[in-house]
Order: sequence, then structure tokens, then C-alpha cells
Amino acid sequence: MHFSIGIADNNVVFSVVNDSPIMPSDLRRINNSRNVHQGLHAEGRSGEYFSPDYLDTTESAGLGIAMADEVFYDLKLNPLELFTIHSDGKQTRALLRFPRPSISM
Repeated sequence: MHFSIGIADNNVVFSVVNDSPIMPSDLRRINNSRNVHQGLHAEGRSGEYFSPDYLDTTESAGLGIAMADEVFYDLKLNPLELFTIHSDGKQTRALLRFPRPSISM
């Protein structure tokens, strides 16, 4: 696992690289789950995602991802645009971009 933080194009960028690929079925499940979370957020019910009605308790369900998405929502940002997960079949890369103005104190 490799972790880095940098500044690029007026964004604070967090990059996490896992030396193992994510299974395509797991990535699909995580993306589907993130879309459900986004739909709930659009309806003003984002917190309901963490209730038993929606919570996926399988291994690699993406609860940490959902919590990160919630941070983006709290900052009025779209996590599906700014938090991406990709695999090249050898590694899995998660990239989180936070526009600097959104995190200024």
C-alpha cells in the first residue's frame, strides 16, 4: 500500500494505491452502493444510508467509502466526481480530490 498527499490544479489530492487489484464484481457493488447513497443524498436522506435498510454488511462493502462520500456531501461536493476508484488489473488506486477553496478555514 502506498499513500501520498499533494497539491495539483488547486486541489488537495490524496492518493492510495493498493498493490492488489480489486475484483470487478466488488468494484461494481461498491459503485452501485455509492449511487444509492447519492440518490438518498439528493433526497436529503443521506444519513439513512447507514441504517439497516441500506447498509451492505458483506466483506469489502465500502462502508469506509460511504463515510468518505459523506464528508464530500458535507462539503457540498460530489464524491462521484472527486473520489474515484480504479484498477488496472494489477493495482487498485483511490484518488480523492478536495478543491482548496472548499477546505479553507
